Amino acid sequence: MGVDAQLRPVAGSGRWKVRGVDGCADPIHTPWITREVARCHGRPHHERLGRTGPFGQARPVALPPDDLLADDEFQDARFEDLDLGGLDLADKSFRRCRFDRVRLAEARLEGCVFEECELEGCDLTLARIAGAAFRDVAFRRCKLMGVDWTEVRGFAFVVAFEECNLTHCTFADRKMPQTVFRGCRAHDVSFVAVDLTRAVFSGTDLRGARFIDTVLIEADLSEAVHYDIHPQQNRLRRTKFSREAALALARELGVVVPG
Repeated sequence: MGVDAQLRPVAGSGRWKVRGVDGCADPIHTPWITREVARCHGRPHHERLGRTGPFGQARPVALPPDDLLADDEFQDARFEDLDLGGLDLADKSFRRCRFDRVRLAEARLEGCVFEECELEGCDLTLARIAGAAFRDVAFRRCKLMGVDWTEVRGFAFVVAFEECNLTHCTFADRKMPQTVFRGCRAHDVSFVAVDLTRAVFSGTDLRGARFIDTVLIEADLSEAVHYDIHPQQNRLRRTKFSREAALALARELGVVVPG
């Protein structure tokens, strides 16, 4: 094995090349860094190769799926194009990790910790997340249908949703101040007894969503659609509504608004 072996990113391709290593493919055309490449590079396959980019910035590193099953702690890792549906991944810890197009439908994620993670194009339909922790986690274009968020760890529960399908989710009794729901489909979602102080629902469809005993102080629903919020059943103060919703609210309070 050559002493000058280096694992280098191929600019703009998301792939990696191995330089100065006999017997290794160049470039690598797999969606993750393979165990064979790691061995050729002279390091255990579970180490995070190429963590720092050319200018010193953090660079997530792709890992093979068997690492995800065997290891319990991951940092600065990337997982992409994997089918992990229904698998038992409980009690694992992910910090500054990225998941792209990963299927986690009905996966067991109980007790997992996700911190400063990004999930894009993933399917977590009916994933089991009781006891899991989500701290500074962004979901983009993910399927999260039927996920029960009521038993996640309440401490530092900070998430954001962009263009996600949240249909039939329940967030009951969660504290979610300043949470952003941007461009989401949130049909039949339960926000019962949820603290949504200063939350933002931008371009989100809330058809059939249930708001009862919900804290909506300074929340912004001015760009949300298809929602029905009763002032007697929720805490409202400086809450922003769309014009149509504001007129409906006024009618419910017996206020006559001239046409």
